[in-house]
Amino acid sequence: SPRPAGPMAKPAPRGDPFRGLSIAWLREGFLADLAVQDGERVYDIEPRIRARGEAVVCPRDGRPGAAYVDVAEDPWAARATIMLSYTWGYAVTDIVSALSRYCGDSSQAFDQVRVWVCCLCVNQ
Repeated sequence: SPRPAGPMAKPAPRGDPFRGLSIAWLREGFLADLAVQDGERVYDIEPRIRARGEAVVCPRDGRPGAAYVDVAEDPWAARATIMLSYTWGYAVTDIVSALSRYCGDSSQAFDQVRVWVCCLCVNQ
């Protein structure tokens, strides 16, 4: 059974390879930040994901272009507590809904669960 993330959450500054975004941010900020529309798939929004970090110096390698996790204004971002395996063909809103449901099913707060998702956490 999953353990609550709250007191065990570890800090993960921008550039930390294990930094994850909170489910609260995915629900409340991410969808609006990238203007995600119902039915859009990961491959549809990928150019917008890249555009958000293209003018930012990557904290990992010092070169232009940062991963979304390093530019997102998620106040609850920290060390990831879960990792998501998915395909770029999934609808983005379905992914966020499934992660929200996971929090509810495991009695964890949206702001205490942080997810590592390659399209958001890897500077591709």
